[in-house]
Amino acid sequence: MHRTIRIAAAISAAAMVAVSAATAPAQAAGPLVLFQDSGFAGTSWSFTATNGNISGSGGDRVSSIVNQDVNAWVVYQHDTYRGRSYCVLPGQSLYDLHEQQWQFGDAISSVRRRPDGTCHDNPMFLSP
Repeated sequence: MHRTIRIAAAISAAAMVAVSAATAPAQAAGPLVLFQDSGFAGTSWSFTATNGNISGSGGDRVSSIVNQDVNAWVVYQHDTYRGRSYCVLPGQSLYDLHEQQWQFGDAISSVRRRPDGTCHDNPMFLSP
């Protein structure tokens, strides 16, 4: 009898764990944050959705980036996703876009969220 109760309790506990895991909320997406100055300083602009023209929100004035999203973002030199582009990986922080290997400071005019989490053919900001 005690063994039957223990087995029933174990099955019940396992079922509750399975239900909890199934109903756990997905990790919330954070914003892509663009900063006017290097070192994550100055005015900042946050994006949670694709934007083809950020001229009113920091366009051509961005010097550092923090991607707080669980997805990758692609930043473009010109509006409507044209010109040079770079992919910002989930969780990635870029201290100074003016660095020699990128030369992308004060050059971002549009941003695209990659809901599939990939960079596709876009180059990534990688340190040498």
